[in-house]
Amino acid sequence: MRKRLTLFTLLLCCTLLCAQDKHVHKDLAKHQTIEASDFLGDSGFVLEIGGSASTADNSLMFFNAQGELLWEKPMEYKNSQTNKALASSPTGDIVYAIASKDYTEKPHYVNQVRRNGELRTLEIAGRKEFGENLQSIFCDDHYLYYLFTQNSNERSDKKKVQEKLILNRFSNDDLSYKRIVLDLPAIASGETTTFWSYAGQKGEEIYLASKQIDRSSSASVFTVSAINSDGKVVRSFTLSLALDGKFLRPAWDDLRLQNNKTNLEFDEYYRTSHAMYSGSHPFTPSTPGQTPIIASSTSTQQKITNGSFGYIRMDQANGHFYVYGLSGPKPFKSIASVYNGFYVAQYDLLGKQLWKTEQPASKALLDESFFRIHGTPAERDITLKILPGGKSIFSIHFKKELFEFELSAEGKVIGTQHQTDVLALTGNIFSDSEKLKSESFIQKNEATKKDKQIFYINALTTSGEIVVRSDIKDSTFDLYYFKN
Repeated sequence: MRKRLTLFTLLLCCTLLCAQDKHVHKDLAKHQTIEASDFLGDSGFVLEIGGSASTADNSLMFFNAQGELLWEKPMEYKNSQTNKALASSPTGDIVYAIASKDYTEKPHYVNQVRRNGELRTLEIAGRKEFGENLQSIFCDDHYLYYLFTQNSNERSDKKKVQEKLILNRFSNDDLSYKRIVLDLPAIASGETTTFWSYAGQKGEEIYLASKQIDRSSSASVFTVSAINSDGKVVRSFTLSLALDGKFLRPAWDDLRLQNNKTNLEFDEYYRTSHAMYSGSHPFTPSTPGQTPIIASSTSTQQKITNGSFGYIRMDQANGHFYVYGLSGPKPFKSIASVYNGFYVAQYDLLGKQLWKTEQPASKALLDESFFRIHGTPAERDITLKILPGGKSIFSIHFKKELFEFELSAEGKVIGTQHQTDVLALTGNIFSDSEKLKSESFIQKNEATKKDKQIFYINALTTSGEIVVRSDIKDSTFDLYYFKN
């Protein structure tokens, strides 16, 4: 009997290890882990390694979409800089790892790596002329950009109409600098509008968005302006949404804050999060320009703004915008408003709505009274993950419950998944409409794991599937690639 069990175990291990088309194992320095990641679709992905006491152990690793390591480079961060940023061009041709104690007053330590592995360690002097508040850091194949507000009035109902965005542009060749004050369309004063923020980029165009929410009529309008690298407005258009017999509900979107460093959706930064995750993993694949990180526990008071009643996400690979959020049966009120569903709408790059879905909550979700009525808006986490081919996954997380809905390229719900004992909105990509090798691999491995410091994440490309297994305790990670 023991021989049979041994043989079965060997066969099972062989099946799990041999099923993938590529496997990369990496031993890290003590206490190191994957600190940040940037998944760029078919352009590849970046992993930033950090977390140990010695900053000399920090590094960047760049893989192509087939899981091949193209380069690994050490990072230089001086004096344990606290404000870090990881930015990759959508093509993956250039990657920046940046750190500074204060972007307007202290030096910025810049690590620039090109696709061929050429590393340059540079420094940018902090300048008051950058602006007051840092909104976002991103890059393309030609420039690195810092987006700042000029006078930090982006949250003021009265003063935001006079507020300006400053595009600070640095050449990728020599970091030569140009300051550009953007001339964007006027926004209305009052609490119904939010100031401009970074929404994504495609080709030579950078997209900025402002939103106007009408709680009473279930309508929202996102104004989008496309600018070029010189800061000129190429065109502006609107994404208009109106729900059918339902009303908008506020919620929290973590990926929104990973893409933008200023929170325009809540009056105070509010979050209760955990450094250790159970039944999930500490990082999640993102659309280009988003940098997921491992969060530590914090909690402060919060107050919603109209900006939290809906979100925008860009599919940079296929050139679409999505507007999404939660819904309820009556206009929102501050106390005991009922939540009973969600909505997602897709638009082209000219603002034309291609489809809209309004999905009632399932019985299992409605049975969760914390979601339906008792939770605060910031305690309902949502996000939208865009998959290759136009499919997407809409996720709702609260307490330790995670509900996920798979949407077809036409916006139809084609699959659902419910997980418990999940402490963050970081569910693996799943599919009910097709068999994913990465999903099966994770399920088989997680079913037998006992150490809750081992985490998995998967990402999809048009050529295959990626799985990253991170072992926090042993400071290692493994990468697996499954070919389509």
